[in-house]
Amino acid sequence: MTAQNYKYSLSPDAELSEYFLSKAQKELHEKPNHTHAHITSLKRWIASMPHLKCPDDDRVYKAFLRHSKYEHLRAQAKMDNFATLRTSELAPSSIWFKRPSKADSCLKTYLRMG
Repeated sequence: MTAQNYKYSLSPDAELSEYFLSKAQKELHEKPNHTHAHITSLKRWIASMPHLKCPDDDRVYKAFLRHSKYEHLRAQAKMDNFATLRTSELAPSSIWFKRPSKADSCLKTYLRMG
């Protein structure tokens, strides 16, 4: 069977279909009855790291866990990198997450280009 035969959604609120749920269990080692415990563990870890600012949304934690195939150390490292890059003034990428001023001449030029 292929994924084309199943409904899927890119919405973060959507539940996984039976096909993708079994795929997540096989390939990502996701166990639905353990997911809440994994998320709680990551939230505790984030709370113990005062320098890390991370959204308090289960979907964010689940995304990091899935990307790390439910390996906590990998998920923690990825979250640490994400939060550090997102909030550090020293990282050049932190400017990506800031909204430019409406008075910014560069932004005005860009918007006039269409």
